[in-house]
Amino acid sequence: MTNGVPPLSYRLDGLETTPHTSVEDPSAGPQDAFLDRGVAFRHSGWADRRRCVQRALEAIEEAQNRRVRFDNCGSRAWVMQSIDDPDVFKVTCDRCRDRFCQPCATERARHIASCVGDFAHDKELRLVTLTLRKTDNSIGEDVDRIYAAFTKLRRRVLWSKTQTGGVFFIEIKRRRGDDGWHTHLHVLTEGKWIEKRDLSALWLEITGDSMIVDVKFCDSGEDAARYVAKYAGKGVHGSCYRDPEVLLEAMLAIKGRRLVGKWGTWRALCFDAVVSGGEWRGIDSLRRLVDRSLRGDQFAQRILGRLTGGDSCNTDARSPPDHSCSPSQFDMNLAVPDVQSSCNRAS
Repeated sequence: MTNGVPPLSYRLDGLETTPHTSVEDPSAGPQDAFLDRGVAFRHSGWADRRRCVQRALEAIEEAQNRRVRFDNCGSRAWVMQSIDDPDVFKVTCDRCRDRFCQPCATERARHIASCVGDFAHDKELRLVTLTLRKTDNSIGEDVDRIYAAFTKLRRRVLWSKTQTGGVFFIEIKRRRGDDGWHTHLHVLTEGKWIEKRDLSALWLEITGDSMIVDVKFCDSGEDAARYVAKYAGKGVHGSCYRDPEVLLEAMLAIKGRRLVGKWGTWRALCFDAVVSGGEWRGIDSLRRLVDRSLRGDQFAQRILGRLTGGDSCNTDARSPPDHSCSPSQFDMNLAVPDVQSSCNRAS
């Protein structure tokens, strides 16, 4: 026995997308995703919004395979222990990687934020927001329009002579009681300072009707990472989840459209780079670890208590995924499938 953990005759690598199957029980895995503890563990923090997404997916005829992946995201959950630091644990599981799955989107956002944070080190950065005036256009038309306007902006002297490269993120909102869409482009850009009034005048000239912009100084790579994490996992603002029809319209409008992009010298930034999460080994399936906890296994109770905020028997109650966590959380959670199953120390 090492560090209170029984020796294992098997080993699992973290961050796999294939199901993890127990050597003791080859049939391990959910028969019903809604009853699977791994699914509950991964998604309880945003259960209401998730049901809204599920209803919208049911209305999309060609989305059957997508629905199956979405419904089973979080299944086959295993608790893992770090080999480098045996006091650190995480949960790995099947993931759907759907852009409307908040845990998967958060995982992706954190990965992008880590890549940006490293790339942005010692660079002079600005945080720029570009908005479009509300019109009767569809979301898809507004997304195409803001991308086209941003392309024109990058060709203008004010921008091209001062900005060398960066990344950008689309966000669409629907305010309560409002029948129109609001499209924003959030830009992290490297270069010299641009006066807000000059950028506003140029944006109005390009769009013909929109002048609302914002320019802020970015203090550091960590500040850039926080900014990126806030927007890289969004795409659709939380306001869109209030009405299933509104959400369905948004899902159809941005299907196949990129929500994250880069330009200039930042094209060298690779979002698909593999980040080493260290060596990990499997402790047990989450399902059996909960059963062990209920039978009084103190080691299982300590692990689950950390993973669930103190209740070693409840794998349901957690807060919604957080897109704006601290820089230390980026480092700690790089190899973690979702915010609910972030690394914790069992003491």
